[in-house]
Amino acid sequence: MELPPDEKPPEPTQNTYGNLTKETFYSSIEEVIKIEPLTSSSIARYTFNFDFGGIKGNIEINATDLMRGYKKFEELLFSHFDITLPSKMKAKPEPGVTSEWNKFVRYCAASCTKIQPEESVEWEEIDRLLEYISRFNIFAESQKDEWGNKNTRYIFLEKVDKGTKYYCLKSSDAAQIFKDLNIIITREDMGKIMKQRGIKRKGTGNIKMSGKYVTAWWLTEKSLIEHGLEPEKSKIPVMVGGLYDNL
Repeated sequence: MELPPDEKPPEPTQNTYGNLTKETFYSSIEEVIKIEPLTSSSIARYTFNFDFGGIKGNIEINATDLMRGYKKFEELLFSHFDITLPSKMKAKPEPGVTSEWNKFVRYCAASCTKIQPEESVEWEEIDRLLEYISRFNIFAESQKDEWGNKNTRYIFLEKVDKGTKYYCLKSSDAAQIFKDLNIIITREDMGKIMKQRGIKRKGTGNIKMSGKYVTAWWLTEKSLIEHGLEPEKSKIPVMVGGLYDNL
């Protein structure tokens, strides 16, 4: 999340998490999701996804606590990240001046992604699946035939399409993972929502190799990294003449 245009600092601000600045705090928010109220008397919930210098996670707070003041939010932030809010965001404003906290609440409301309550279950299931598969290893494009072997399972194939890097998971592996994790939504519904969120490539997922096609889920590198994938550590070395080529 970026600062509102009229509040951006004139010079770059160093990211220091021990002494968090307002600018660093805003830049560490990857996404704000508002889960709309289920009934006319229920309260909306907000989920904040953070990345503090590679330390990722999220906190969830209801709209009442968010509007009441910064204290509950800071308790959650400290509980999950050992980080406190910037002092500027907790300062008492001058008479007639909007507080920094109220500015933050209004900005969240204006820039958040809004989803319906029933959709929140679907989003949680997608995140659960991505976190699970983000520990898988990766084959390079040159290892396509080995990846396509029926005995090769639970490994990504790296592909690039129109400048975007994807990691492809066999559809048969995805089907088994759904059973193993007891995913409560259908693969069809998950695929549709993944495409809406920019996680899964639109269009056909077929990969041609050695005269056959293997159907796969093309998942963006960005979405998998956000859920824990470390591409360089996960790549399986290419064998050349009996030696590991990239060792």
